[in-house]
Amino acid sequence: MSGEASLKELFESSFPPREELSADWQDVLGRAHVSLEPKAKTSWSRALPALVTLVGIAAIVLAVIALWPSGSSEGVLQRALAALGDGPIVHVVYQDELAATLVDLRTGHGTPLPARHEEWYEPGAGLVGVATFGGHVSPAPTTRPRESTAAIVAAFRRSLQDGTAAVSIEQSFEGRQVYWVFLRTHAGGTGAYTHEVAIDAATALPVFVRRAGAGTGEEILSLQTLPAGSIDFASRRKAGRQLQVSAGTTSDLTAAAGSGLPAKALGAAPVWLGPRYEGSPLAYLHAQSFSFGRAGRSPVRVKGLELCYGGDRASCAGEPGHVLLQEATRPNPRYSGSLFASPVTIPEGSVLIGLGGTDGYLAVKGVLIHISASGEAAVIAVAKALRPLP
Repeated sequence: MSGEASLKELFESSFPPREELSADWQDVLGRAHVSLEPKAKTSWSRALPALVTLVGIAAIVLAVIALWPSGSSEGVLQRALAALGDGPIVHVVYQDELAATLVDLRTGHGTPLPARHEEWYEPGAGLVGVATFGGHVSPAPTTRPRESTAAIVAAFRRSLQDGTAAVSIEQSFEGRQVYWVFLRTHAGGTGAYTHEVAIDAATALPVFVRRAGAGTGEEILSLQTLPAGSIDFASRRKAGRQLQVSAGTTSDLTAAAGSGLPAKALGAAPVWLGPRYEGSPLAYLHAQSFSFGRAGRSPVRVKGLELCYGGDRASCAGEPGHVLLQEATRPNPRYSGSLFASPVTIPEGSVLIGLGGTDGYLAVKGVLIHISASGEAAVIAVAKALRPLP
């Protein structure tokens, strides 16, 4: 085995290579001043295997690590810091790489529907933002401030400032040349890297953010830093207050499933899967009435139905193999969270599969339906099996 192959295997056995990083070994070894050219055999070369100690091996490995190719010698990280600007407020617009999918029930064809987010973040002031999905806007961020992409960008800048960030060699990513910058979102600069930020090789601006080792993340569409006081966080936070949902009332109509009472309670023609579905009986059919809204505004009143197959009479949540149906004639956050709070138009004959694949949303003759099942295939099967409830 050649010396180059031995050293490469030694390095990679202790530090497994990342798939997205591809090192120039000749450059690494050259900068580490390691010569691998064949030399005449001497007594020293014959004795070398017996003289190499663990300390010596570690020294070679550390030399290679310290000189792992890191892009431009004049300072990729300094360029990245300069590109961000010095305003304390981070304003970022990004798009989820993981998207909900609109599936045509007849053809099975799926169309990704990514969500677009806009966030403003300032340490100490917090986070405000909006999310746009399917052309509709939800006026509240969906993550906690420290987990937001804007907060990660702020941590990225802090890592550049305090010198705790690391950088990869230049490489191709989704059709552009980038450097990957590795950072820790927590202060202190120790421990494993938590996030990775791809910066454009030409502009040095962030273009993609992901958790360390993750294959998916968020594509950054635009980024700027703003001066202090340029965003009124209190007013924006007030406008984007979370929806509040009342407890409401629940009536058990399980025994009256075929009596017409469920349609009367809903105010429209409901659907179901029959008395049994895939061997599981109808565990319950509940009529529900509740309201939702934001503080200071008139509440929106909702009538709905909830049907459970395979669960128990108390709850359908978390039951293995369960199917939960929730039906209403108007969007509401109880049945489908931010999706129904910010209504998305779903064509009849299609089902919108949410992230994770266990939730589906569709409309049947004006009735908005939420399906919860074990996975995407199960959700689609349920959507195809729905039929009118007598």
